[in-house]
Amino acid sequence: MKILSWILFAGLFLSLSGSSLAVDPGKKADQQHLLIQVVKDKTGFHVQHTTLVGYPLPKQRDTKRFYAWRVSVSNIKGAVLFETYLNDPTELRGEFVNPKDPSKIDSHHLKIKEPLHFTIRLPLIKGEQISFHALKPGYKRKSKPPKTAYEKIGSTTFPDWAAQP
Repeated sequence: MKILSWILFAGLFLSLSGSSLAVDPGKKADQQHLLIQVVKDKTGFHVQHTTLVGYPLPKQRDTKRFYAWRVSVSNIKGAVLFETYLNDPTELRGEFVNPKDPSKIDSHHLKIKEPLHFTIRLPLIKGEQISFHALKPGYKRKSKPPKTAYEKIGSTTFPDWAAQP
């Protein structure tokens, strides 16, 4: 069983690690989306890897959930074309069996410093910039804060090849 798990993991890794750098002209833009990995380090935000996914953008099902970061894609004029919300990349959460009482699970939360890693699914649109906004400190752990509760932390360029729907 463990070997099967490793085979599935390796297959998933290999399928995500390959980039297709051309939009499929046989499919409409709304039938494809981008899976983008962005890293924030001391010098700013950088697109590390981009993969074209040949399926529609997944629907956001859990709209009442709390998200610490907001990501927006804007065009050359600065108009927001798309936005989505992300979990806090500065927090790593894990659950482990309690060594003293195996019937209980212990939850652990660790704060992560840079580099931060973001995985974002974005539509195929003619975007110019991807902006990252974090909640201001006073709004931590509150439900559905207003957009004014977020402050822009930085941005990076939208991948050029993706703007060819």
